Amino acid sequence: MSDQQDIRNESFGVFKPVGHVVATFADDGGASAAQDELHGLGLTSEATGLRRIAPAEMVRLADSEIANASPLAGFGYEINLIKAYRKLAEDGAHFLVIRAKEDEEVQQVASIVQRHGAEQAQRFGRLKIDELIERPAAERAVPRPDFGSNAA
Repeated sequence: MSDQQDIRNESFGVFKPVGHVVATFADDGGASAAQDELHGLGLTSEATGLRRIAPAEMVRLADSEIANASPLAGFGYEINLIKAYRKLAEDGAHFLVIRAKEDEEVQQVASIVQRHGAEQAQRFGRLKIDELIERPAAERAVPRPDFGSNAA
């Protein structure tokens, strides 16, 4: 499987970029600063492992994902996560999707995005999704997806 295909992995028809970290920023400034630092790691474009998603684009992507998801997607975390991404995008959040397959790469990416104000970051593995930034609920500026509900 090529790296280009990795970013489009799906689980029951829902976006699941295995081998990538998805970081959410409340505004453009943090996303830009993190993107600039990630360029220093050689991540400069989708072809090299970095994709930037603006709020309007994420709303469109989420709407498409939700509309095309399999009924089985309702049993997984992925559909809740894409609904949360959509809500965040409606509120102006920006997203970076960063290829990071090895633990050391993941930790380096997590450190960079957190340093630049990422509100949340998830590592997408084949069987699970790991939260990389843990904050008490009272300190979170953006909602986390609800594991138990598919409510949008």
